[in-house]
Amino acid sequence: MSDDHLQNQLLTAERRNLGIYGFDVKAFVLSVIETAIEVTDGAVPNDVITKLLSIGRDMLSDPVELLPGVRDAIEQLQQTAEIMLITKGDLLDQERKLAQSGLGDLFDSVEVVSDKTSDIYSRIFARHNIAHQMMVGNSLHQM
Repeated sequence: MSDDHLQNQLLTAERRNLGIYGFDVKAFVLSVIETAIEVTDGAVPNDVITKLLSIGRDMLSDPVELLPGVRDAIEQLQQTAEIMLITKGDLLDQERKLAQSGLGDLFDSVEVVSDKTSDIYSRIFARHNIAHQMMVGNSLHQM
């Protein structure tokens, strides 16, 4: 079986599972295991599943590496505005990442959401009585 075929099978599984498992490392690992089961007609060896689970655990425990200047940028923004982190993903994973980043003390509030849509942003801003906001990050296309 070719690498391209395996990648297509995995992508199909990820898309099929997105609405159920979400989009994070755990969802990816489940989709990889599902793909392994599918491409082996259920004959994937137990040691392969064990290895895939181990890789997933390693991915989840990888250290958080900040880009240069991130802390300084947030600290500068903090001088003129309240800072809210809105992040998408699994609650436990996002809390772990925030704690490991050492940035948790810089945010006035943190919201972990299952999706980033205009409606979700609007509800968060309304709940926090935020009339004006500025977004800094990597998800502007979802506003």
